[in-house]
Amino acid sequence: MFFEFVQAYVDNPLEDQGVLDTLTTYLNGIIIAVVPFVIIAVIVVGLIYIASRGNSTSIADNHKLFIKIAIYAAGVLGLVVIFNIVVDFLMKIYNAI
Repeated sequence: MFFEFVQAYVDNPLEDQGVLDTLTTYLNGIIIAVVPFVIIAVIVVGLIYIASRGNSTSIADNHKLFIKIAIYAAGVLGLVVIFNIVVDFLMKIYNAI
């Protein structure tokens, strides 16, 4: 059969890592996925703001949307900072033992 001749090797990136390294890898993946979304969202909100042409209700709506995006981005950044602090603290405790 066809499947007898095909051999595929997939390296497991989590094979030799501990729990903290695995969580750090996942968190870095989340950051890689979130940053482009935030950049695109800021560009779109800016373009909508320009297209509003002085309409006060549209400007107010765009301002609220921009604030939501900024809060979302700050939340993700805060999550990364707090997680890195916790991981560094736990690694220091683990290495001290």
